[in-house]
Amino acid sequence: MKTPETSRNFTRRRDPASGAESLILTGRVAACQQSFYFVNDGFSADGRYLWFYCVNPPSKAYCLGLLDFESDRMHFFPETQFLDASPAVKPETGEVWFFSRTELWKLAPHPEARPEYVNRLPDEIVRGRNPMRVATHITFSPKGDAICIDAGFGRECFLGEMPLDGGPCNIWERIPFYANHAQFSPVDPDVILFCQDGCSDIVTGEPIPYTQRIWTIRRNGKAAAFFPGEETPMHGHEWWSADGRYIWFVHYGHGTFKADLNTHELIRVRPTPLPVSHSHADRTDTLLATDICCEEWDHMSVLFTDLTNGKEVFLVNAMPKIPYIKRNYHCHPHPHFSVSDRYITYTTTLNEQVNVAVAPVAPLLDRTRD
Repeated sequence: MKTPETSRNFTRRRDPASGAESLILTGRVAACQQSFYFVNDGFSADGRYLWFYCVNPPSKAYCLGLLDFESDRMHFFPETQFLDASPAVKPETGEVWFFSRTELWKLAPHPEARPEYVNRLPDEIVRGRNPMRVATHITFSPKGDAICIDAGFGRECFLGEMPLDGGPCNIWERIPFYANHAQFSPVDPDVILFCQDGCSDIVTGEPIPYTQRIWTIRRNGKAAAFFPGEETPMHGHEWWSADGRYIWFVHYGHGTFKADLNTHELIRVRPTPLPVSHSHADRTDTLLATDICCEEWDHMSVLFTDLTNGKEVFLVNAMPKIPYIKRNYHCHPHPHFSVSDRYITYTTTLNEQVNVAVAPVAPLLDRTRD
């Protein structure tokens, strides 16, 4: 089986400043090809399949593309048009799951495969309306029998789970504010992390701010702000540690943090004055990948940090923000550890093209631990 290092669809690129090597997906099935949003991985667990987002400007319709490393062939699936950033890959099978309006579908990783209907939001929730999203990130319950939903309609959100056997949705709570980024705990099926976010009034367009960013809810319980004693509008882009013990997040302007789920103890993992937008940790919480995307800058960077010793390597020092793409599409790098932490997957805009990039981790460790 091919790998990113040996596939004909990837081209090696060495950053001129740091010398770090990335592999760029130069094989194409769409004008813009992006890695998955920061919580989810586009790879299957065995590394055979890589799913990625596809869009062809000026269209705003996102669909999915696939690279099968066994055949080393790419395929575009126009029937997978999805809402927001919902798709997720089932690691064990390589199937991709996505929402088409209010319906959940899955697709096997084969060119001849056709989408299979799984479930949908009930009519008493939808009431003829178009949702802003049904799941910001599809995350599977630890038992693998349901996915987490944060179905948004206007200012309210229906938070809970959608069974994968077609059974009725279980709404844990109707949240009376704009909530998103809901994610099942990776180890406890009775805990969901979600966030309050800023939005605009759907009638007037007036901005609606927020003060409490991170929330959690337990099954049969009530949602609660994670830091109730302080305002946290500068927190963002949260994810679970692999063991479910910590909630990781970015503090804009101060770096990457994590907090203990049970004690709420705050740990400043990687302080920096750089404008960090997204981060992701490996399964051991000892490696960190970060993107730096200050809106005032005309470029973006991706940084690798070895948390065991604080040493760092820029995967890429400066990628351009393509004006039209920046204005109309969400093309931040969104780095993510993939395939048992062998790679960091991210989105690149080098050569004025939006594409998927994969950076092998082993050479980075050689540089930080020599």
